[in-house]
Amino acid sequence: MKLRSLLILLVFSFTVSLAQPPSFDKKEFRYLFEQGNLMILEQFYDTALKTFLKLHQWDTAHANVAYKIGFLYLQSATNKAKSIPYLEQANRHLTKKYVEFEASERNAPEIAMYYLAVAYHLDYKFDEAIALFEKYKTRISAKNTDVIADINHRIEWCKNGKALTNAPINFIITNMGDSVNSPYPDYSPVITADESMILFTSRRPGVGGMDNRTIDDQFYEDIWVCYRKPDGTWTEAQSIGPTINTFDHEATIGLSADGQQLFIYKDDKGDGNIYVSELNGNVFSVPEKLGTEPGDITDVNTIAWEPSACVSADGSTLYFVSDRKGGFGGRDLYKCVKLPNGRWSKALNLGPSVNSPYDEDAPFIHPDGKTLFFSSKGHKSMGGFDIFFSTKTDSGWTVPENMGYPMNTTDDDIFYVMSTDGRRAYFASYREDGKGEKDIYMATIPIPVSEPVALMLFYVKNGNGDPLDPSTVMHLISLETGETKDFRPVIGTGKTTVTLPPGKPYTLTIEVNGNNVYSEDLKTPYDDFTDIQKETYVRTIVLGELIASDTTKTVQPVDSVPLVKKDPDVIVKKDPDVKKDPDTKKDPDVKKDPDIKKDPDVIVKKDPDVKKNPDLKKDPIIKKDPSQPTVKWTDTTGANYAYNFTYKKTKLDTEAADFKQLIDQIVSELNTKGSVKIYIASCASTVPVGGSYKSNSELALA
Repeated sequence: MKLRSLLILLVFSFTVSLAQPPSFDKKEFRYLFEQGNLMILEQFYDTALKTFLKLHQWDTAHANVAYKIGFLYLQSATNKAKSIPYLEQANRHLTKKYVEFEASERNAPEIAMYYLAVAYHLDYKFDEAIALFEKYKTRISAKNTDVIADINHRIEWCKNGKALTNAPINFIITNMGDSVNSPYPDYSPVITADESMILFTSRRPGVGGMDNRTIDDQFYEDIWVCYRKPDGTWTEAQSIGPTINTFDHEATIGLSADGQQLFIYKDDKGDGNIYVSELNGNVFSVPEKLGTEPGDITDVNTIAWEPSACVSADGSTLYFVSDRKGGFGGRDLYKCVKLPNGRWSKALNLGPSVNSPYDEDAPFIHPDGKTLFFSSKGHKSMGGFDIFFSTKTDSGWTVPENMGYPMNTTDDDIFYVMSTDGRRAYFASYREDGKGEKDIYMATIPIPVSEPVALMLFYVKNGNGDPLDPSTVMHLISLETGETKDFRPVIGTGKTTVTLPPGKPYTLTIEVNGNNVYSEDLKTPYDDFTDIQKETYVRTIVLGELIASDTTKTVQPVDSVPLVKKDPDVIVKKDPDVKKDPDTKKDPDVKKDPDIKKDPDVIVKKDPDVKKNPDLKKDPIIKKDPSQPTVKWTDTTGANYAYNFTYKKTKLDTEAADFKQLIDQIVSELNTKGSVKIYIASCASTVPVGGSYKSNSELALA
């Protein structure tokens, strides 16, 4: 009996000893506990985490320390799942009378339930998360409406997550690799229409080296660039250069389809604004803040925060993000349109179909001009920012649709741009296979959601070898709708990137100093969407020569032979495969389609509009007026008015806004100067097109 009592006493003593805190310096423990809390208040989460992990080694039963560790792991970029065991420990020892900053407080606060529910949601444990969120709601006052609204929103995330993960989409998602990604945050990719260049934002060591860090010990944002190599890989990332990158923050937010305009975010001491830089040769210019030139009326940039923007492929519409007052909640999407004078209009909110009560960010308008991709914490997100798309229709924007799992995750998925053919997307995300915090990924899309787009690369040159005039502009006028799209060649190379609906008839004209110097009818290639991803239309136009060099070249898909920048001299003039390849000559879509094939007697050899039209030679505006050798519309009244007559139409639209603006400016000119000169230039196609426009030749002479 005495032996049994002794054994019970020994077991009891051993159990009690396990429950007691281990031996450590209590003063040192208290000091580190206080320092760790101060670091949390200052948001130095990494340093605070190391401190509390050390305290946990000293006292593994301290539920309050476990709660702090779980909270800090949730703030990390890639280790959020590590928070779960610590928060589960904390939830076994909750108290309503929690003393936050007291080291002797060994229990955890009831809000630990909320953070464990957040961790379960991020770990795809949706049912556990919902149950814990609901339980936590019973512990808080009904007066805490903001907290209850947040919990209900997160419960909706969990429900959306269950639905999306039960119907996964067969995306192939690939990390962009070491050439692009680094051990530091890499995000916000932007690409050219031909996918030959990718620019992105990185917080790797940049300008100022290892010592140029923010107050939270991160490197400042800089812009980096990679080029696609012939073998499909990417060149090593390099800084975009000192004209853009400084000792402060600079970030990519948008890129024009031809790569000539780069839209940049600059912090401006907390007042984030949108800037634009122009590519001059191989160097981007010093960025200029939008809306600051004399005569600008746009309110793109305000005292609010404008962190993101993109521009449509034809350069006519700017989409951007702002948290200015008057929106639908948080950050909203807005747009500005290009005015006839070339400046941006006032901003217009895209409305409640696109904007939710929560944050929207990172817009990207596809080259089809209709499909808008963006990220949102609202709509049917499965957690944080998810990627959505909405389509512009005659009645407005459609209800945004989630791009689906696994492209979207329970964490932030943002900064999404898509290839012209709709088959590849580039975006930034936190993922387990990441090389460090956010990485940039490429996703192969099984079923494109954007409209088919024909990508055409034109190289415009002067026959005498002179550089192109900066005023050179290419107009493509739809023969079906009369709508005109304008594209400007790159002055150094003449490269003109054109994106239009496939299989449609257009009139192509080239204008220099307001004068039409080239005109022809063509049909955009590839009616079949499948063909768009297989071929790229490459064309060279030599101004001042009788024969326009026409080299429609078939290129392999991007997946096998990536698109690279073409050298027009090699492709057009010296490449024997382009001139003599029998397969190219026999391509029925290029050479035998009656809508594309040109009448050699009219266009190539004897076109009187190009070489022998006596009216053009005698036109005093174009040829003989010595005082007006290079007339531009803006040299006169300042109104740039053009009207495209569609088939058998002969009357001006006098109710159009730009026509009324022209009349108003003429009246103003008369009132101030007493006289005004009006120059009128016109052109017409004489070439019959298809079966519907056979009388073009007769109408052109009317």
